[in-house]
Amino acid sequence: MTKNYLTARTYKAFTDRGYWLYEAQDDIDAMRLALYYCYRDGEQFRYLVRYGSGGEYVVRIVTQRSTGREVSMTYAE
Repeated sequence: MTKNYLTARTYKAFTDRGYWLYEAQDDIDAMRLALYYCYRDGEQFRYLVRYGSGGEYVVRIVTQRSTGREVSMTYAE
């Protein structure tokens, strides 16, 4: 299976000041762009929403802590 790198997907980045729409090639590119623009503009990143033909879903940054057999995940703030 080959990827079509010419197809951009629409994302909405939510920050402490609101949100903005932009296009990226994939989730990694979208996260990279969102973090860069938040850093550049002095905003606090919250999460991304991806819009596409399969519906929409949320992309978040989480922290993972493993203690023995338990694994806990919390949203990074």
